[in-house]
Amino acid sequence: MCLFRSFADGFPNIFINNAEELRGQHVAFLASFSSPAQVFEQLSVIYALPRLFVASFTLVLPFFPTGSFERMEEEGDVATAFTLARMLSNIPISRGGPTSLVIYDIHALQVCVFKAFKGSSIVFYALLHELLLNILVLLSFNLTYTSYVDQVAT
Repeated sequence: MCLFRSFADGFPNIFINNAEELRGQHVAFLASFSSPAQVFEQLSVIYALPRLFVASFTLVLPFFPTGSFERMEEEGDVATAFTLARMLSNIPISRGGPTSLVIYDIHALQVCVFKAFKGSSIVFYALLHELLLNILVLLSFNLTYTSYVDQVAT
């Protein structure tokens, strides 16, 4: 769908293929924010898609990268998770209304307490292990599972 290239100076040169065919369509974007460079590239596309007159726009974020280890412990600590939440909260409105932002993350409940998601996005928090369990049930696996909360989530 998107062609991600770079200009000579290293900044992204992005093209959305068949952009005119997206008009009136329900569009979902599966983001991967595994590095800061990818966040910038993909946010550029995420902000562009609703402006293509799509019927609705859903952003699926498999994990919230800055929410895992961030702690504000002393004056001067910068909350990058709060900053990313504000960026995602200001995705332009599509023809069908606000962006639906679905965050699947093992730390979803911790991210939820940020209360930084204000603006034009509707946010749904889902625990990743629940998603995986539902997929396994759909695949008809007979299983028993145990979920361990990691040290960061406590």
